[in-house]
Amino acid sequence: MFFYLGDLEKYGLCLLILAAVVLVGRFAWRKGTWTRVIGSIATIPVGVIVTLLLGLFVLSDLSGCSGHGAPIYSPNGKEAALVWFHDEGATGGGAWVELYDTHGLRFGSVFDGGWKSVDQTDVHWTDDSHITIDYEHWPDYDEQKSCKDFPAVKVTCVPKKNGGA
Repeated sequence: MFFYLGDLEKYGLCLLILAAVVLVGRFAWRKGTWTRVIGSIATIPVGVIVTLLLGLFVLSDLSGCSGHGAPIYSPNGKEAALVWFHDEGATGGGAWVELYDTHGLRFGSVFDGGWKSVDQTDVHWTDDSHITIDYEHWPDYDEQKSCKDFPAVKVTCVPKKNGGA
């Protein structure tokens, strides 16, 4: 089965680094004066940078300008597709599809298009090794060029009949 942790990876990594910084700092503080100085020089900047990075992640997630839908699993459940989007306001935005395999350890972008060119209902697994993406064509986008296969999965991108913006 495929496991998608979403944004937990980046938060988990930041929290893991912060925990390591705290442990190293506590260890250094219990030792001699020189160890305290060296420990402080090493851990304080790393801790500050990771804390700022964690804050940046939280702010970007709260901004609501990008996100993704629920995973669309292959029939055997070993691969999953995610439809991502970002809204840039008056300047447009974009939508893309990523495929994930082996519990999310291997992934890749298989489609890139304009804002709202693809959504959850446009991605269909025909079988375990074939996926079809229906999209709306946008000017200045070459969606067919961005349509790429994934290891062991053939990707077919089909323009919608009603056209796009």
